[in-house]
Amino acid sequence: MAHLLSRLLNRLPTHVGRLPRVSLFVTLLLPCTVLNAHTPYAQWDAYRVRHLQVVTTRSDLTGDAVADQWVAVLAEHLPESKAVVSRARNFVRMASLLKTDQAKVAVLSHADAKAMHEGAAPFEDYGPMQLQVLVDDGVYLLVTRADLP
Repeated sequence: MAHLLSRLLNRLPTHVGRLPRVSLFVTLLLPCTVLNAHTPYAQWDAYRVRHLQVVTTRSDLTGDAVADQWVAVLAEHLPESKAVVSRARNFVRMASLLKTDQAKVAVLSHADAKAMHEGAAPFEDYGPMQLQVLVDDGVYLLVTRADLP
């Protein structure tokens, strides 16, 4: 590549040849770096396959604390799950992650789980979701998509 750039620089008109070579080199490479930029999606997919993500929301601190406790139990009794707590921005984002199969397990209050299951507000954009209850502590539910193996 350096050889190609050297040949290109030698063919430039003399007024361009006066520019500092470093800035010209950066200018020429900029489009290449933009085109070669990568996205983290492949890494996220691999991460999701290796780790059981228990999704909570940043807006529900109590549910988040419950998720931390349940993940600790999973780590002790089912370490191969590599369970981690993942915090969604809000409940609607959580529904999106579950609906699109980017997450399989979530911590929800009884009311939020019922609304998600029925496709009621604020989950009407995602329609009714088939959820299975894995754990019920009386206040919060650990739910999963119906297709969890």
